Amino acid sequence: MLRSFMTLAVALPMAIVIGYMLATGASNPDYVTVLTLVLVVFVLMIPYLLKNHHLWLIFSWNMTTLVFILPGRPNLWLVMAFVSLGFVILQRAIDPNKKLTNSPSIIWPLMVLGIIVVLTAIYRGGFGLRSMGSDAVGGRRYLMILGAIAGYIAMSGRQIPKDKVWLYVGLFFLGGLTNLMADALPFIPQSMWFIFWMFPVDKNPFGAPEAMTEGIGRYYGLTVGCLCFCYYLMARYGIRGMLEGRKIWRFGLLMLVGAVSLFGGFRSFFILATFTFLFHFYFEGMLRSRYTPFLIGFAILAATFGAVFPQQLPMSVQRAISFLPIDVSPAARMDALASTEWRERMWKSLSPEVDEYMIIGKGYTMNGSELDLLAKLAENSTDKSAELASMAGDYHNGPLSVQIPFGMFGSAAFLWFFLAAFRGLYFNWRYGDVDLVHVNSLLLALFFARGVLFFVIFGGFYGDIANFVGLIGFSVSLNGGIRTPVYEPVVVRQAAVARPRIPMPQLPRSI
Repeated sequence: MLRSFMTLAVALPMAIVIGYMLATGASNPDYVTVLTLVLVVFVLMIPYLLKNHHLWLIFSWNMTTLVFILPGRPNLWLVMAFVSLGFVILQRAIDPNKKLTNSPSIIWPLMVLGIIVVLTAIYRGGFGLRSMGSDAVGGRRYLMILGAIAGYIAMSGRQIPKDKVWLYVGLFFLGGLTNLMADALPFIPQSMWFIFWMFPVDKNPFGAPEAMTEGIGRYYGLTVGCLCFCYYLMARYGIRGMLEGRKIWRFGLLMLVGAVSLFGGFRSFFILATFTFLFHFYFEGMLRSRYTPFLIGFAILAATFGAVFPQQLPMSVQRAISFLPIDVSPAARMDALASTEWRERMWKSLSPEVDEYMIIGKGYTMNGSELDLLAKLAENSTDKSAELASMAGDYHNGPLSVQIPFGMFGSAAFLWFFLAAFRGLYFNWRYGDVDLVHVNSLLLALFFARGVLFFVIFGGFYGDIANFVGLIGFSVSLNGGIRTPVYEPVVVRQAAVARPRIPMPQLPRSI
């Protein structure tokens, strides 16, 4: 009765206040009213989040959902990273015996990287957030990096239960299907467009000139959503499991969804998917299996079809495979070459900045008024769009996106983290449980493929750090840490010591 009385004593006044706010602001609710209601709902959900914050963090990590009620409309994964970290710290403070599964080999480089990011932000003008009324911009990118670090600590701090492994695997990868909403605007009635408060619509690369995509459809959400579904199939069944006997339809589904992803027109994602498949094929130990001739024959058949009928394919597909030595449409090839030349021109103009910010980085803070003026000039100029992307820190190059904003110390810390994470994924793949071999091999292959893409072809630090951190964080949570080889103690058998034989006394014959 005392507990019920205390509940009513808290709930009734709160209900009266919320009812009054809804009644007075129902026709034209202001921001403060809506934010207050959201905070009330969050407080009521604290018991639920205490139990399930880890699940929601993993589920939201690859989602594009936005928390539109908060200033700046941050991504759900970013909010859940800080919320989940807070709950982890709270639970650790309440129960000192509760152990975390974090690995020091990953924590240390991430902590050093976070300190460098904070010091650079303070030295280069602070965390400018236009959504909070500041004239400077760039603070969102600092928060994305720090949120990725916080997300790793929270994600890896709790081990996934053995009986819910495949539920978490499905949530982690299939959460990326929300990317499909970025291209769903033409197919949804206008009366339902309110759902795009929660999902971003425009996901084209920042600063890319409009002339590049003129006449060629570019569907970012379709490409990423299809790839996430392919990753789930490979993690759940493995390549061997999709080729055995009557399960060949799984491989057909994988190839079909992979072919649909080409309609996005992105060469980098096609390279990423190809590398991921090949690395996964190798890490599963199938290089000398009986399925290798079948896959080689399938690859030759697909290459032959693409070489014979390239110009009959959709223009976006032709653009995605335009780097291959096949005769695609001149329009698709010129569009891809224009994109490449645009990036090369920007990279050449960045040579003085590399020397200037060799030790102490440039950071992300910039003047919002100057950025808006340059954005207006870039609408009709390819050169200005390259200058805009350079000024905004979108260098379309992985090493440059680390070196220029954070200098040599930031680059060293990121390289330290990358090597430590690759080592952790390798150990979990080699020494992990046999039941998790498919998902561990995919996490390792995907991390390796993203690393090749980041350092060699295309990358952006503040956007890709969450991808790298999510893969190693999910692996640590899945395997209960970083697995190491278990050596069984060697039992040394001592040689038997021969006992001296005592001769028996001889009795007299007379007796």
